[in-house]
Amino acid sequence: EQSMRMDCPNCSGKNTLSVSNKLGTIVWYCFKASCDLKGASKKDIPSDWIKSFLSNQKSETTQKSYHDYGEDLVEYVLPSYCVPIKSLSNTYPHIRSVGLLSKYGIHDDGQLRVDIREERLVFPLKCYGKTVDAVGRWLGLNPNFKGPKWKRYNSSGLPYVHRTGGVDMQHTLVIVEDAISAAVVSSHFKGAIGVALLGTNLTALTKQYITDFCNNTGITRIVVALDPDASMKTLSMAATLAEIGPTIRVLYLKDDLKYRKPEDVNTLNSMILNIS
Repeated sequence: EQSMRMDCPNCSGKNTLSVSNKLGTIVWYCFKASCDLKGASKKDIPSDWIKSFLSNQKSETTQKSYHDYGEDLVEYVLPSYCVPIKSLSNTYPHIRSVGLLSKYGIHDDGQLRVDIREERLVFPLKCYGKTVDAVGRWLGLNPNFKGPKWKRYNSSGLPYVHRTGGVDMQHTLVIVEDAISAAVVSSHFKGAIGVALLGTNLTALTKQYITDFCNNTGITRIVVALDPDASMKTLSMAATLAEIGPTIRVLYLKDDLKYRKPEDVNTLNSMILNIS
């Protein structure tokens, strides 16, 4: 397989287009969040792409990836109706948000927000040191609300990462589905960083993000811990992540990790502590 990175002809993003030759099939996709260019074909490939592909000898693996397009991502400003939790002192949304955090043992570091329009606890997503997206969890206040439980506010396509404690002591990524579970991981398991897929699918963008995150932080272990109803995807996802480099472990949960069932907690602690 041959691969390269180049400027995207659709959005003009610098070095955001990945082009690969996989057994004669040309596969391409742009990493930039605002661009939807992607495809695959064995024929009728634009001649300028083929010329660039054949003349460029740089391997995709020798270049930065999510850091490059992370710089291209526009800073996302949360809507004005997403306000700091503390600013809603003594209101029902504030009490409900604090109660939700308390239930799962999550500390508000000042980054979390409350969407007062749709009544959601909001977790901002950061990449390359800046906010690029957010995901909100409905608080369940309005019985007539018809929206989804979870909502992504921007279209970055990136996962939510939650980390606490000393960076040098963090050696394990725990892959989960939602932002609350990711926050529970880093808050309750020493040495671990929670990464939420915000769903059950490992996209090409998320895989690249995780790859570079591991390369740049010295992560030595990845634990895939999807919710029980997604257990069929757990093994295949682990096999895909095995290409990255760190040791891969699979945790088949008894319940969602955010509920911290004793058996799940003990098993995950064993996986994290066994870092040999």
